[in-house]
Amino acid sequence: MRLILFFSLLVAVKSHETNIAKDYSEHGTVVQSKILYVPLGFDATLNCDALDSLESVHFDPSKVHWRRLTRSGTVEISRSVPGAVSTQRFYSTSHQSLIVFGVQMVHNNTVVECHVEREEEEPQHELVNLAHLSSGVKHDINASFAIREKREAFVSRTKIVVQDCGVGDEMMASNALNPCMYGACLVDNSTSFHRLHCMCVEQYTGEYCEQLVKGTYWNEFLFYSPVLAHLFFIALFTFHQCCVARTKKVRRTALEDVLDKSFPEKIDMKKLYP
Repeated sequence: MRLILFFSLLVAVKSHETNIAKDYSEHGTVVQSKILYVPLGFDATLNCDALDSLESVHFDPSKVHWRRLTRSGTVEISRSVPGAVSTQRFYSTSHQSLIVFGVQMVHNNTVVECHVEREEEEPQHELVNLAHLSSGVKHDINASFAIREKREAFVSRTKIVVQDCGVGDEMMASNALNPCMYGACLVDNSTSFHRLHCMCVEQYTGEYCEQLVKGTYWNEFLFYSPVLAHLFFIALFTFHQCCVARTKKVRRTALEDVLDKSFPEKIDMKKLYP
């Protein structure tokens, strides 16, 4: 009878601890939520921002868990080693970061959580006393249990948005789904592994057409130099005709300015022809 009571009490305490652990693992303080844009077919590294909240606090790396949220719940991302095979392409080689190799459209809008669990207090020891009356004889059973009542969890969430050259928000000045800054955005669908490519204009280079080619300004100047020279010649010719040539022109004299003013305005023809 004593064993029955003891095991009943043990099961009750274990159930209580399980409920505490369940609530603790499913809920926590979200310290940061962010969106990570990843080009299609490229790798991505997710950092555990929740660890920043525990820089000055000792924590156990075994309490750090990476999880992927799905419609049916959370899926634990187990620790992996380089070269491991995974259908979901998620690799966790350390407690500080998570690597996603070759992001595909199946990863679009995936939410990944970094859970950091730590205990706030030392385990509390409780002494439980049970009294049982059997055949008129009172039996006392003493049991001691260590229960971790107070726990805390820090959670950082990262939403993965795959850039696939799609149409972004029309209200935004830039398209977040197109990482190519100065060039055309193309997606290679020739194989089952899709990958984004940027075809840069002549003046830019780089993986995302973000780097200016060396000597671009000088080449642009030489390309437009004939037009600039033509405009300069027109401006110089106009200035010469309007300003310089006018100052050197001989002043024209009117006929009335050279006539003798002593002549009378009216001439008597009778005197000239008697």
